[in-house]
Amino acid sequence: MREEFNVTSSAALRDIPAEKLLKTKTTHSSMTVDGYAIAEMPYITYEKGMNHEKALLNGYNAKEADVFMMAYEATADNYIKLLSAAVGDYAEKLAKVVPVDTPQRDQHFVIDKLGDAKGALNTAYSALWFSYSHFVWNRFMVSQGRPTYEYCFTKTNKSLSNYHAGEMPYLYGNLWRHGFLYDEEDFKLSDIMQQYVVNFVKTGNPKGTGLPSWDPVGNGLYKVLKLDTKIEMIEDPNMGAYLVIDEYQNAQ
Repeated sequence: MREEFNVTSSAALRDIPAEKLLKTKTTHSSMTVDGYAIAEMPYITYEKGMNHEKALLNGYNAKEADVFMMAYEATADNYIKLLSAAVGDYAEKLAKVVPVDTPQRDQHFVIDKLGDAKGALNTAYSALWFSYSHFVWNRFMVSQGRPTYEYCFTKTNKSLSNYHAGEMPYLYGNLWRHGFLYDEEDFKLSDIMQQYVVNFVKTGNPKGTGLPSWDPVGNGLYKVLKLDTKIEMIEDPNMGAYLVIDEYQNAQ
């Protein structure tokens, strides 16, 4: 990008108007620890207690990793090997909490290579790559005495369903844009989710009159709000995986 805009430093890039920078030919848009806008890895900021949230609302979807794992065939024979790519010697321990015979997902894409252990692999990697980070984020907030609320979105539909980012149209009230892909229950859930968010923005608490109760994450009590046709507090289904990932991380 420096060459494209004929500058020799990041400082010089910052002097270029945003309107011009947006016309860049590069497709690289990742966040970068540059010592300026992002001074350090975010988890270090949280370890120091220098984060600024007064409260946190966050969550994940049931099939977070599934789309990213379509090219892998997972079988009873290669399951441990596929897990070891992420957690090394802790693969067998992870396989005990996400066993190889974990049921297949209720949905999949026709090009998915599947395999008899694909349900297990998708479950494990959804925790490894996505929901574990929410678990750690919440843990930081709880240790700081700040309220944190987590959801688990499981509602299926004919659109993005509960894959990665599938809850976004609900949160932003955009189901109407492709309304034929959703039913009455979807629109009802979307309305409730928007109320939660508005309440949280206003007060730091998503609770509101007439809404299903949403309890904060607490020490010794790790529950998430299941967002589906039925909205209810449940034990985080990935907790067993988180504890193994914790062990792996602490051993590094």
